[in-house]
Amino acid sequence: MLKRWSLFSVLAILATPALAQVPATAPTEATNVEVDPIRCWWRTSAGAVRIGEPFDLALTCAVLENDAVQVVPDESRLGNAVIQMAPFEVVGGTHPADLHSANRRFFQYEYRLRIINPDAIGKDVPIPGLTIHFRVNSRVAANTALQGRDLAYVLPPQSVRVTSVVPADAPDIRDTSGERFEDVAALEFRAGVFEIVGIALIAVGALMILLVLVRLARGSRGRTPADQRQLDTYAVAGVAARELSAVQREREQQGWTPAVVDRALAAV
Repeated sequence: MLKRWSLFSVLAILATPALAQVPATAPTEATNVEVDPIRCWWRTSAGAVRIGEPFDLALTCAVLENDAVQVVPDESRLGNAVIQMAPFEVVGGTHPADLHSANRRFFQYEYRLRIINPDAIGKDVPIPGLTIHFRVNSRVAANTALQGRDLAYVLPPQSVRVTSVVPADAPDIRDTSGERFEDVAALEFRAGVFEIVGIALIAVGALMILLVLVRLARGSRGRTPADQRQLDTYAVAGVAARELSAVQREREQQGWTPAVVDRALAAV
């Protein structure tokens, strides 16, 4: 028993300096880490293209976004309808939905490019550099945002090799029509309706012109004054015959009266 206590005493004495050398754990403090507020890069679907051959160019950016700091880039100049990529021609593009991680927001713009310049054959044609303006907004107490000054991020250009003209089996370097069969049929039906309406309007117009000409022709005939008009002999004889027939009927009914005699003389 005495030996056991002696062994424990020796171990305690040896362990005391070791325990004394262990430093006390200091409380951890938050430290600031320097990171890039924005980072962008290009990605092309092909490293070498032909004249008139379309290819895809993707612009991807990662901006800092957390509870304390929010980087707000100016994306109004990045759309495919407004961005300039001379000497390349922007023929289309899309803007996918943004992605979010713990401290970053990723946004992307995809462009459809082509080049139609025979002087570029056999050369490395650079895609022009891009300047993206952004602001760094900081959140302070009481959910108040502090807007930073206008900054600029410069994305260096990237070259694309133009190898040759379009391949031999290419029918045309121009874009094909995007019209569907339904659209073509609708346009054809509309054209037929317009043609029928046009023919009907032409017919109505021709009829109106004919009526106007007939009326003008009738109006051009001069009217003979009443004192210069001459009666037809057959018309006069017909009127006299009818008058004598009427006189004969009255004579048979009433006999010869002065009125009947005057009427007979007038008819003769």
